Formats: sequence, C-alpha cells, structure tokens
Amino acid sequence: MSDTKRLVTGWVAMLGVAFAVAACGPVSRSTPATANGQEHMPAPASIWITSEPAVTTKSVQVELTSPQDPTFHRTHTFQAGDVLRGSIPVSSGHYRLVGLGGTCALDVFLGPKRETDVVIGLGVDGVCAFTVVREHGEEVFHDGPEVLID
Repeated sequence: MSDTKRLVTGWVAMLGVAFAVAACGPVSRSTPATANGQEHMPAPASIWITSEPAVTTKSVQVELTSPQDPTFHRTHTFQAGDVLRGSIPVSSGHYRLVGLGGTCALDVFLGPKRETDVVIGLGVDGVCAFTVVREHGEEVFHDGPEVLID
C-alpha cells in the first residue's frame, strides 16, 4: 500500500472515530427561551370559597372546570348543616365555577401566585350567585376549618 493511500485511509479512520465520538456526546436541546433559565409552567393559584349564609341548609355542590382542558373537573358537595369553606388549589389560568348543578356559574381568571376569594350566595328559593370578593397574595391568610377540593 502506498504512503498516500495509507495517509488517506488513516485520515478517513480518524474522521470516522471523531464522528462516532461526537454522536455519542451530550445533545443540547435548549432553545433561547430555556437557555437563559426561564420557566414556562403556569404558576400556582387558588380559589377560597365561602357561602352566604355560612352554614348550608341543604346540600351544595360546587364544581370547577377549565375551558382550556375539557378533562379538568373538580367537584365537592357540602352537606346540609356544613360550614361552606373550601380551598381549591390550581394553576393560574381561566376557570369556570358552577354551583348547584348549574343554577349559578362564574367565569374567573386566576392570576399567578394569587388567591381569589369567592362567595356563593344561597337563596332560599334554590337560586345561587357567585361573587368575587377580592384577589390577594400571601399577605392574607385564611384560618379555620376548610375543605381542600383537589
């Protein structure tokens, strides 16, 4: 074999090894958005729900759905005589609260790292209405017994 042929064969072999090593090395799949450490997950949010009157005289079912996710559905039924107090931890986004099987409903946007306080007014005639009382951060703490609706 001639020196030139040996030299070319050697270079081809080294290139083959270099490509093989490069193919086995770590692959970076970062994009400009992730390369600088930005996270794109929705932040936590929650709903604090109470009722007026505070103690229910009949069973009250409360449901939470999401227009963006048809599979998302949370529900809880407060029994007659219960104090209606609940916390619904979710991610920030758009949601729909439904009470008493659809008698009342409220579309609400939950901001990131915020809690939205909602009161469900329970009329004697079986009618209900949701009212947003306030939106706040961690500076407000609700104490007392509550139902975690998750």
